[in-house]
Amino acid sequence: MGAGTAGTSSAGAGPGAGGGATDASMGQDVSGSGGAPGDASVGKDAVAIDARAGACDAGTFPTFDKACTDTPNCVIGLHQIDCCGTLVAIGLNHAFLDAFNKAEAEWRQACPSACGCAPGPTRAEDGKVGPSQNVRVQCDSIGNGMRACTTSFP
Repeated sequence: MGAGTAGTSSAGAGPGAGGGATDASMGQDVSGSGGAPGDASVGKDAVAIDARAGACDAGTFPTFDKACTDTPNCVIGLHQIDCCGTLVAIGLNHAFLDAFNKAEAEWRQACPSACGCAPGPTRAEDGKVGPSQNVRVQCDSIGNGMRACTTSFP
């Protein structure tokens, strides 16, 4: 299976970095343009985001469709989880990238990275951390014949 690399998208969401304080969990579902032709239907998986000290109380960040048939259906979204500018990378269906980018821009206005602390490393959905430019996205089997876009570090 091929893997995309970070930079496929300009913004995103996913599992958390660090531990403690409040959390910016994924919650409400956001509808995008309906998915690309041939994309499998997969439920919207909410991914809890652990925020660290410096967490922002900007509410709940929405979830986005992760369904895919193969890796080219996937893009990476980078979601800011605290006022330090720490990011999490989440795989999502390419058809939902515009909706994600709009939600992320609104989120960053409510939670600017301006509290004077250094950002933590970017965390991928596989739980590993590293530089954002090294994140990969792939269309993985999640059981029952369904597939979802997920992020990982090499």
